Amino acid sequence: MKYHSPYPEIRSVCTPTDDPTIPVETFRAYVIGIFWVAVVGFINQLIYYRQPHFTLTSQVVHNILLGAAFVYFFIPDYLFTALSTFNWMTWIAPKNKNLAFVTGSTIGVGFNPITTFDWSVINYASPLVIPFFATAKQYADTVVGAIILLILFYTNYQYTARVSKVWVGPTTPNKRLPEYMLCDHAQ
Repeated sequence: MKYHSPYPEIRSVCTPTDDPTIPVETFRAYVIGIFWVAVVGFINQLIYYRQPHFTLTSQVVHNILLGAAFVYFFIPDYLFTALSTFNWMTWIAPKNKNLAFVTGSTIGVGFNPITTFDWSVINYASPLVIPFFATAKQYADTVVGAIILLILFYTNYQYTARVSKVWVGPTTPNKRLPEYMLCDHAQ
């Protein structure tokens, strides 16, 4: 009982001992940690021997990264929202419905090698928190599922190609939208 949690909710779901099969020190943590230690150490050593010398304390590095993170959030979220869902392949051929269905992130399957530049979209499923093998398994499962969906859609299995009239149907999606959501091209 010495290492048990004082809270009954946590005691009911957690064991008081560690599982030795779960990796704690990952390769990714060491690479990122050593990289930033080397970068900040190099900058401090480079600047220290110059006159007047100064050093980058942890507070200065934190404030620089805080400002950079704000800019990195502000630009994709408010100034250029196309960076959040970066469908660059659909920009090449905007009227190609098959390309939009296969590579589009918003209305398609999302087979796109560079899908976003927005960190909040990248971090949506917390890929940096869970181990790499779990992230790789989720990615592989998504690719297999998307391939199966594409096969079902293009073979019209149980009329799946007719489900979405937006991509392949004879009607236009504008007919279903209310008047205030339509774009006036005359302006």
